[in-house]
Amino acid sequence: MQNKLIAQGFEYYWNGAVNHFTKTEATIYQAMITIEENYTVTLKLDDGGVILWIHCKCSCSHSPYCKHIAAAYVALQLQNSSTPKAGLGID
Repeated sequence: MQNKLIAQGFEYYWNGAVNHFTKTEATIYQAMITIEENYTVTLKLDDGGVILWIHCKCSCSHSPYCKHIAAAYVALQLQNSSTPKAGLGID
């Protein structure tokens, strides 16, 4: 994920765009990101904490990540007690 996109994710996180962030299963998290509309982002980690995949139900053209994914990624990094390993080319 590009540094610019991660910075945007921090901005959205600190401005309260991450309205809901929960662990739905042992290795799956869901976030509700509100930026003009509500977007659901789902993150799956492996048992070691490596991010396997992230999915957002938006139509943003940022490939393969969007600003909603960036905000959810930041929330995961800041709210998870054991920091997940990046995976998927996310540094």
